[in-house]
Amino acid sequence: MSQSAPIHLAREFLKRLQMRAAPVEIAELFSQTVEWEIAGDAGVLPWIGKKSGRKAVVDFLNDTGSMIERLGLEVQDVLAGQDRAVIIGSLSSRVKQTGKVINTDFGIILTVTGGEISSFQMLEDSFTVSRAARPPSLHGRLNQKVAVVTGGSRRIGSGIARRLAREGASVIVTYPHDADAPSETLRAIAEAGGRAWSVKADSSDPGAVDAAVNQVVHDHGHLDILVNNAGILVVQHIDKFSYEDFDKMLSINIRGAFAASRAVARHMG
Repeated sequence: MSQSAPIHLAREFLKRLQMRAAPVEIAELFSQTVEWEIAGDAGVLPWIGKKSGRKAVVDFLNDTGSMIERLGLEVQDVLAGQDRAVIIGSLSSRVKQTGKVINTDFGIILTVTGGEISSFQMLEDSFTVSRAARPPSLHGRLNQKVAVVTGGSRRIGSGIARRLAREGASVIVTYPHDADAPSETLRAIAEAGGRAWSVKADSSDPGAVDAAVNQVVHDHGHLDILVNNAGILVVQHIDKFSYEDFDKMLSINIRGAFAASRAVARHMG
C-alpha cells in the first residue's frame, strides 16, 4: 500500500472498524510480519497474548466477532508522532454466550513502518471481559487449569483434549507440521463452550518442544497438566521394517515423551 502517516492509518483503521469491514479488509492495513500483543487473561480469550503475522489480525477480528457483539465504540482521542499513533476510547459489548454487557476503556498503540502497521498493542481491562465471557458450565473440576496434549489434533489425542475442556481446563494441543490439523478439535471444543489453542511442536525435536512449552507458559501464565499422547506406529513385516522407521518411532514415542516431560517439569512445582 502507499506510504501513509501514522495519523492517517489510525483513522483508516478506526473507520474500517466502525463500518464493520471484513477482517481481511482491516488486515490490509497491517504488514505481513506485524507484531501483535494484547495483555490479559489468555485462559478464556483466544486473542490474548503475543502473536505475529497478518493472519493474527484476521484471527483476532474473527474470534472477537464470534464471541462478542459490539454495541458501541467511542473514540476519545487519536494522538500521533513520526512513526506511532495512540488511540484512546471506550467499548461497550455483549458476550454472546453469556449475554453479559461489559463497558471498558482501551488504549491502542500502533507503530507504522513503510506505510503499514508493523506493531499493534492493545491495553484493556480484558480480565473483566474474561470474567464475563466465562460460561457457568466451565466451572468444572479442572477450572483454571492449563493442559497440554501432545499430538492432540486427532484420534485419541482429540478425545482427550475435548474431555479436558469439558472439565473446564484451558487446553493446548500440539501438532508437528500442518497448522490446519487441529482445526476440527479446536472448533468442537469452542462449540461446546470450552477453550482451546494449538501450538506447533514436532515431538521428535526437543528444541521445538521446549519452545512450545515456553510459549504456553508465556501466554497462559502457568501449566498444570501434560498428556504425552503423541506417537506413531509403523506397521510393516519385520524383514521390510527399516532402521529409519524404528528410529522415528523411538524419537517420537519415547524420546518425545521424555522431552515434553522434561520441558514441563521446569514449570511445575
